Amino acid sequence: MASPLRAVGLLLIVATRALPAQTLAVSVRDSAGAPLDQVGLVLIDARERIVATARTSKDGNARWPKADTGLMRLVARRFGYTPHTSATFRIGPTDTIGMRITLARASLILDPIVVKAQREELRDGRNPFGINLRATGGHIITPTEIDQAVLGARDVADILARRAIPGVTVDQRARCPRSNRGGGCMPFVIDGQLYPNGSALQDVIVNEAIDYIVVLRGTEVGVRYGAVANNGIVLIATKRDWRRLVP
Repeated sequence: MASPLRAVGLLLIVATRALPAQTLAVSVRDSAGAPLDQVGLVLIDARERIVATARTSKDGNARWPKADTGLMRLVARRFGYTPHTSATFRIGPTDTIGMRITLARASLILDPIVVKAQREELRDGRNPFGINLRATGGHIITPTEIDQAVLGARDVADILARRAIPGVTVDQRARCPRSNRGGGCMPFVIDGQLYPNGSALQDVIVNEAIDYIVVLRGTEVGVRYGAVANNGIVLIATKRDWRRLVP
């Protein structure tokens, strides 16, 4: 006959195994209902902290056996599609939640109106922006740093936040960088094309298309971009083969 202590131990093991586990399952489809693979999924808590990340497989599905508890939102991003943010939901330690997300194709506007020869010259030179970065003191975020952040970062704002550039803060609500000198979202340039409305940054480009990022603060910009960049500007060079990333 088993001793009382041994019997209690067995009961505890059985009870532990009987408890349901937390599961979050996500299915991502396009507008026609076809599964989308390689969708970057980011789980964000109520404090805007990244809790977990995942990518969908060939069947368009991803699964977290355990993430975290509390109020969450899920951000789904894939190159060539408009990013999607779910409504806020609550997940408990033993909850099972299934979520289906539909991503719509985005109108890609990365092709700038610039002289082709100038664009290729910027890419083939050691400096992809055609400016003296050493003289300006620009802060460079390299392709290696960007590649490491592609999955975990929701957008360019997250990449910039991780770099912690002095004099620049990231507005988490508008998802854009701001200068400590004042003003709204910093304007940005993609392959030579100026976008004065800096709040459009998260809608115009996705992380997978970026090759280099350079942040010029107000004191470093000079006269190249005029008064619009008085408080700073973000320069982005896209990958040479970014069109191949579009499915």
